[in-house]
Amino acid sequence: MQALWRNVLITGASSGLGRALAEACAAPGVVLHLSGRDGARLEEAAIACRARGAEVLPRVMDVCDADAMAGWITGAGRLDLVIANAGISAGTGGVTEPTSQTRLLFETNVTGVLNTALPALEVMAAQPPARMGCAGVLLWCLPSRPLSRPRARRPIARRKRRCSAGRKRWMPRNASAVFACTRFAPAMCAPP
Repeated sequence: MQALWRNVLITGASSGLGRALAEACAAPGVVLHLSGRDGARLEEAAIACRARGAEVLPRVMDVCDADAMAGWITGAGRLDLVIANAGISAGTGGVTEPTSQTRLLFETNVTGVLNTALPALEVMAAQPPARMGCAGVLLWCLPSRPLSRPRARRPIARRKRRCSAGRKRWMPRNASAVFACTRFAPAMCAPP
């Protein structure tokens, strides 16, 4: 991952999959733009990534704030990889979810992705292609089952999924991945 993507932006990087992805991308010469709502945990993630040699620029923010997200993303400079990972889940307690909870889930998990993806695509469309032949790659993960269930606390099982070029990739079983690229290059599906 580090060989292709030197400028990476990740939302929801303060814990879970977002933090793991940030640490996986962290390497000397890599600039990581990380966001999360919990400042203390985000700083812990930033320290772990700096220990791996990355330059880390953390920002405490909520993906539901469209203006703040647009300002942060457009001000980040070149972006080779954007991972819209921020999301929430909630249990129902065996009853129907209240309307307020449903609205918050959609606001964060759907609108939050759009608040990340739309400005990122504009930035990537305006920048020249990198050596992989693509102006940038956008990835977002959506839970395919609630993460709050006890079963989801087990180590993430992996299975093969196909990306847009048909090559197999390893993806967490509890996530669906969607790729968008402003200019297609077969290499985007097979980073080292």
